[in-house]
Amino acid sequence: MSLRSCLSRFKEEKLPFSHQSYSTLKLGAREIVLSEIMHTIDNDTERRIRRREYIVDKAKYATVLYDKTGKSITTSIIRDLFHNIGFNTDTVFGEPHNADVTCTANIGGYIFPFWRSFIYLINKSSPTRILLTQRLGPGRKRLHVRLFNSDDGSWIVITHVDHSNWFNFLDPIQSVKSHFVKATGDYELGNKMLESIITQTLRNFDNQKHLHLDINQIYLDNVKQI
Repeated sequence: MSLRSCLSRFKEEKLPFSHQSYSTLKLGAREIVLSEIMHTIDNDTERRIRRREYIVDKAKYATVLYDKTGKSITTSIIRDLFHNIGFNTDTVFGEPHNADVTCTANIGGYIFPFWRSFIYLINKSSPTRILLTQRLGPGRKRLHVRLFNSDDGSWIVITHVDHSNWFNFLDPIQSVKSHFVKATGDYELGNKMLESIITQTLRNFDNQKHLHLDINQIYLDNVKQI
């Protein structure tokens, strides 16, 4: 978990939409099938994705985030964007596997009983609650996002679920399996969650609202559908 990254953006995320670094973006998104672009590797981004996500982890789908006006989305803006959605950006514990940006969110409950209830009891601030639950809380599982910057200024996003977090001492075997055994991430569930996250984020963009999402609720909603 990247405490420094979280805290450095903590004050800025409370600002209204118009004051955010991404406020002038005309954000668009489209899903791509990786098998359709992996046979004709013609740029560094596709080569990096193929090396691990496609060949080893068997990821099938990805989402491309882009600006509808053709402007490049900078690394700083993409980090601010995912931070304000509720992710911990640039995590310390998590292999980047050639990605330009990595981020995670805690899902599936917490190692310590009543952690969420305790945090909500002692603090009424929405940003603080998100910080201590989704970003830095002792989650049982986590949603892991890798973002690859393309030559045209867009970003290719690939997501999977780790069925045990690094510090999940309640299930050490699954923890080792999730983080040290290749091709164990749940990319199907991760992609379904990403679809929901992007759909809600685009809606918030249209309404110029805060981007905060309850990522754990999105996890629960998508688990029911599988």
